[in-house]
Amino acid sequence: MKKRAFLLVCLITAVLLTAVPVSAAEPEISVSETSENEAVPSGTSEISVVETSEISVAETDEISAEDETDGTDVLQPARPNPYDVDRVSVKSLKISRAGGGRYTARWELENVTEEVNVRLYAGQSRKRLSGNLLGSTQSGETGSLYITMPDVDSGYYIFYIVVTEPDGNVSYGFAEDAVYYDNTARADAPDHVKACVNDSILYIINDDNTVLNVDFYDRETKAFLERRVVDLYPAEIRLDKPPSAYEVLVSDGTASKAGRTTYVSLPEKASAYHFIGSDKTVTNSPAFEFSLLPPCENSTVSAYEGNTKRTVSALDNGHYWVKLAEGENTITFIAEDDAGRVYADKYTLVLDTEVPVISLNNGIDVINTEESVIYLEGTVSKDAKVICDGEAMEMTGSCFIAKKNLNYGSNEVEITAQDAAGNIGSVTVTVERTYWTGSLIKLIIVVGVAVLLFVGEIVILGMGIKERHERGN
Repeated sequence: MKKRAFLLVCLITAVLLTAVPVSAAEPEISVSETSENEAVPSGTSEISVVETSEISVAETDEISAEDETDGTDVLQPARPNPYDVDRVSVKSLKISRAGGGRYTARWELENVTEEVNVRLYAGQSRKRLSGNLLGSTQSGETGSLYITMPDVDSGYYIFYIVVTEPDGNVSYGFAEDAVYYDNTARADAPDHVKACVNDSILYIINDDNTVLNVDFYDRETKAFLERRVVDLYPAEIRLDKPPSAYEVLVSDGTASKAGRTTYVSLPEKASAYHFIGSDKTVTNSPAFEFSLLPPCENSTVSAYEGNTKRTVSALDNGHYWVKLAEGENTITFIAEDDAGRVYADKYTLVLDTEVPVISLNNGIDVINTEESVIYLEGTVSKDAKVICDGEAMEMTGSCFIAKKNLNYGSNEVEITAQDAAGNIGSVTVTVERTYWTGSLIKLIIVVGVAVLLFVGEIVILGMGIKERHERGN
């Protein structure tokens, strides 16, 4: 019985198992809450939204209207702005000479509530604070300093003061006018310097031929612009602005420290004088003639090639000439009248005395030809214009082809070459065009034979006519 019951249970269990459908297992996708530390089961892909850090507005010390208060006024007064207070400023700065390189500086300040530190400087520009410190002192609203200039170059100096307040605030102010300082301890000023301006070029003439420092200042502000050191005369310096914009001081430049200065006057207007020379840039004449206009009986005229002085020979009534050297000559002419006025001008002229040489491919021996036209090919030794029978030939580099129509008999063919300086070279070729050419002789023979044949036919024809006439009688 027990065995039958056990078999019945097993049968029922098998029937139940076969009644349930079997399918392939599929991954289950579900949205579930997991704790932060819960592991994700392997074999599944979890899609989740990553939490980001919170963006918040940081708390400030500012009290807003939403803050709870205890009924008292919580709006405290703002801290005072340090720039709201009136700072010390320079009202005026004046410099006066005290003699012997000594000066007195007096200033007036505004908004001074306690003593400030004042430092006095001397520089050469209003655009930057880069001067020599001359002295310092404590000051109230007004103050002064008595100073001696240091060992600096002679020239224009712009004084200014730097004011430092107790809290470190700094202000500064310039003197209205620049001051010329003459350092008498330095070398003497040059006294043989002359200058003039022509076509935006400043010419400096120094009869002593020593090294010079040429200092340029702004004429209006006296601010230092630049220094040029020159040692060849006449020196030439191109100006970027009109002469009226500059003030020029020159000093001895032979020592390590610049000497005392000489003021160089730059004329506001062009000089009344001017030179007139050749308009050519190349010539074959070794004497270059020029004129100074208007003529001045007491004028002194000099000529320089670089720093080498050339001899100038006077002709008459303001006319002069100077000898040129072969090649390029760049000559500066200087004229000075009895009033000390100086004028300068420069010419560049090439002296070329080399004659162009013509070479013919056929040589220059007598040429015999039967043709009515001959072509002569050749070359010329330098850049020149080639002419044949008054007609200019076309050039291909230095090569040319000259064409000449020939008459019977002897023909003279002249070819000339003239360069820009006026030098002329030429060759003459004799070309013989013969009368009794081979073709002419053939023609004569042919004509002669034809005439003989014609005459023979006439004779034979006449004899036949005569014979028939005799038979008829």
